[in-house]
Amino acid sequence: MSLNIFVSPTIEPITLAQLKNHLRLDVAEEAITIAQNIVPASYAVGSHNGTTASVASTETTVVITAGDIGLSGSVTVKIQDSLTGSTWADWYSFTAITADNTVTSKYYDGGKPYLRTTATVATAASTFGVALQQKDFNVVEDDLLQAIITAARMQAEQYQKRQLLTATYKLSLPCFMQCIPLLIHPVQSITSVKYYDTDNVQQTLASTVYELNNCKPACLDLAHSQTYPSTYSRAAGVEITFVAGFATAAECPASTKQAILMLAGTLYEYRNSVSEVNLYELQAVKALLDTDCYI
Repeated sequence: MSLNIFVSPTIEPITLAQLKNHLRLDVAEEAITIAQNIVPASYAVGSHNGTTASVASTETTVVITAGDIGLSGSVTVKIQDSLTGSTWADWYSFTAITADNTVTSKYYDGGKPYLRTTATVATAASTFGVALQQKDFNVVEDDLLQAIITAARMQAEQYQKRQLLTATYKLSLPCFMQCIPLLIHPVQSITSVKYYDTDNVQQTLASTVYELNNCKPACLDLAHSQTYPSTYSRAAGVEITFVAGFATAAECPASTKQAILMLAGTLYEYRNSVSEVNLYELQAVKALLDTDCYI
């Protein structure tokens, strides 16, 4: 049985800005800027989209400032994020604003590089604006720090025997079994199950034959009243492709993210070797990972 990663994660559980803040880097050089995502104005009933903003390497807070809300009217603002800046998903929805002169805010920690807001004005025209308050960090060894974040995340995954963020895996095994352990957790979905039939021709198994059991670790179970087909005798007679990991950084356990921050800090401060000075910190990292370890 062989498990290999097919597509690696495109985001990390902690951001570059969070690691820099943890390491106290750029503190003297950080700059806070305020950019209008939806320009303050009176808006008619309907939907209004903000501009696309890059939030990579920043700490961003979304601030809504409402002026006059129309009679029986309301303004509902959503924060949307994106990996590409073109395909958007709702990340957070504010409580509808119905009172004049309301100010509310939300810190963004979704981990994606692009953000925008969208507002829905209901019943009556209303005056409001949405701003992005960004703490921007100047580049300090960004490539090294990003590589350290990835290394720390991979170390945490190996220790906990799980996938933290979305990745695609392929599991190869000689033949079908009643319950096939996928060797990792959590699993989002099964992409395909392929096998080599008795004529050594690859076939795709119907999804009705099996079902995902998201135990710890996850398993592929034979569905009720189903049977697996016979397979050709070869090392990789069965190939299972599946997607594993949490969909967003926000879903990752807080204890695991703190452990990754501490491990990344240690890897940065002691780049050549581990000394007695940081042994205690590594023990603390292990203790944090143990609090949410699957196996």
